[in-house]
Amino acid sequence: MYCVEVENLKERKKEKQIYYYPGDSFGEVSLIYDVPRGATILADQNSTLLKIHKDVFNECGNLQETILYLNSFFTNHPYFEKESSFRLRIVSSLSKLVKFKDNEVIIE
Repeated sequence: MYCVEVENLKERKKEKQIYYYPGDSFGEVSLIYDVPRGATILADQNSTLLKIHKDVFNECGNLQETILYLNSFFTNHPYFEKESSFRLRIVSSLSKLVKFKDNEVIIE
């Protein structure tokens, strides 16, 4: 999936042209349903796009649950009680849950 950040793009699909502008997106059907794209996209001029890979998109569901869990953890932990909710959201989104096996050394 692509999101248009700057400049304009046009899509050619069976003699029909569709124009994309900043804030528009395309390729989401292919991303969600795992089907090939049905059109060609051309840049009218130098353009910047945000590209979302399928594996990243699929991981987002798990990531959202993890961030919510971590945010709840940080919010309720006494050590972080004086931190702003904004800062805790940032820390939550940058943190990563790491699993360890039984008797595995965590810090040496």
